[in-house]
Amino acid sequence: MIAIRSSLRGLATATLALAIAAPSTGSAQQSEPVTLDALRERIAEIENLPGLGRGQIAVCVVDVAGREVILARNAQRAMAPASVLKVVTSAAGLARLGPEYTWKTHLQTVGTVNDQGVLDGTLILKGSGDPTLGSWRFEADGFPGLTAWTDLAAKAVADAGIKTIQGDVLADASIFSDQLIPDDWTWDDIGNYYAAGVAGVNLHENLYHLDFQIPNRQGDPTTITDIRPAQTGVAFHNRVTAGPPGSGDHAYIYSTPYAQLAIVRGTLPSDAGTYSIRGAIQDPALFAARELVAALNRAGIEVTGKPAGTFQQPRLGEGERNTLWTHTSPPLSRVAFWLNKQSVNLFAEAVTLTLAVEEGRTGTTNSGTQVTVEILESLGVDTAGMILADGSGLSRRNAVTARQVCSILERMTAHPSFPTFFDSLPAAGVPDDPSSFSSLGVDTPAANNLRAKSGFIGHVRAYAGYVEDASGRQLAFCLIANGFPGSSAPVTNAFKDLMVDLARLTDKEMPAP
Repeated sequence: MIAIRSSLRGLATATLALAIAAPSTGSAQQSEPVTLDALRERIAEIENLPGLGRGQIAVCVVDVAGREVILARNAQRAMAPASVLKVVTSAAGLARLGPEYTWKTHLQTVGTVNDQGVLDGTLILKGSGDPTLGSWRFEADGFPGLTAWTDLAAKAVADAGIKTIQGDVLADASIFSDQLIPDDWTWDDIGNYYAAGVAGVNLHENLYHLDFQIPNRQGDPTTITDIRPAQTGVAFHNRVTAGPPGSGDHAYIYSTPYAQLAIVRGTLPSDAGTYSIRGAIQDPALFAARELVAALNRAGIEVTGKPAGTFQQPRLGEGERNTLWTHTSPPLSRVAFWLNKQSVNLFAEAVTLTLAVEEGRTGTTNSGTQVTVEILESLGVDTAGMILADGSGLSRRNAVTARQVCSILERMTAHPSFPTFFDSLPAAGVPDDPSSFSSLGVDTPAANNLRAKSGFIGHVRAYAGYVEDASGRQLAFCLIANGFPGSSAPVTNAFKDLMVDLARLTDKEMPAP
């Protein structure tokens, strides 16, 4: 077993995908030890929070070394985990594929190239499901962003002596299903960047920026000033108005995969002047083909045909595919890093479908989640009653127990990929952490100790991770709240206090007051 605490000090700090409220005051801001009885009382207080309403909570805390549940409340009750499901997906992905796994994307030709450099046939971008192509997140690792990546692909074509493509440019996304999103993602999610569908060819994380000019007077209509990168063939109907000053982003894009229409509704703050929101690209493969054609044109290569994706029918030349260039993705270790630290849904869904493909099954969500469950069972996790509807936790149909999540965390500590898995989890109380999670547990034993993934969808709040307590025990924990009305702040703050209190937990008897 790898010692969690010894790994922690040298591992990179973490970020959370969603901003969380500032730590509440009270016992979570202190450093005195607490007992199990005190934590049981705290859990009872959480269950009686007015903000919980008729909702319910589940708590499970496990002593990793002894594999003993030391604290539990509704731990065997199946509940929606939100993005805590990414703990499940990343654990399964690392356990089966390994931290060094990479995706490979090939640039290929079908047809013949004559002495004048004319390709009589089709240029094909053969996708592997790589979710990182053209992503800005990996530029610091030496991987190109959107424009740089397409320019490299165009250079490979030029280096092959091709000056004209007498045919189409196809993004071949057939490795995955053409159903980009799971069945039950909600209407108010699927047009927005965090619900971008995963395809066999993905580019720029399948998202675009929508820029607005906002008037000063509330209720007045806004103006869309730019779409970056351009979304050719999609009409945008803007219904966004100016909202109260300082009100933040309440604008949502309503669209579906492969649609040619997007309607934007909601409000943006009237005192902002300008604002940018992010949307989900409707047809990732076609978008990639169009961006590649644009890069070819920049390189002076003429394309007489059209860009083509999943539902376009290109004219394929005769003969075998000839590979001109292969792009290798960052390793899974880096993908898992951002998957958990920034809670990137696209990365989680790509890992899920990749697990299916690597097992020789169809690249669908159903196949991927089935393989995920099988991997968990091979690790010794009891998956009875577990429902996996996607890989990211965005689906409201997902259902896991707090005990199952703790079991996964516990089993991963003994797996060779554990250092990578642990490194991917957000860290608390680290001043230079780029997320607001860095404010949790400052000046308490949780600082640079607690590692936890958060989860948040409507009426769901969850956390899961590791912490060393005051007695030196390594604990795995999972906290879930479902079905609370209104604001998540009361439950969020209570869970944050409870997580910090886990770092103060002692197995020694406390002196009488």
